[in-house]
Amino acid sequence: MGGTGYDVESSALRRYANAADHAADQVEKIRTRINGLKLSSGVFGRLSESDSLKADYDKQSEEAVDDLHGVKQSLGGIADGVRLTADTYDNNEDDQVHALGGGQA
Repeated sequence: MGGTGYDVESSALRRYANAADHAADQVEKIRTRINGLKLSSGVFGRLSESDSLKADYDKQSEEAVDDLHGVKQSLGGIADGVRLTADTYDNNEDDQVHALGGGQA
């Protein structure tokens, strides 16, 4: 029974973590833009529902900002977890090499 092991490319894991961090930064930029989109009280004109429309817009906007904060936090957590995984694999590999005599014959 040969070939039962596997090889982990920790550098690929770290690249993925960096991509997740970059995505989190992009989400934060979008969140900041959305948070700045404030409407004045008369934006919907003289419609009988104008106050209700603005209140609904404000609520939806605030919820979108909150949701995007959650996305940013999740992406940051993924990046941290993937980096920790890469570090753990690297440390385990170093420990195994050391335990087996450093690869010396």
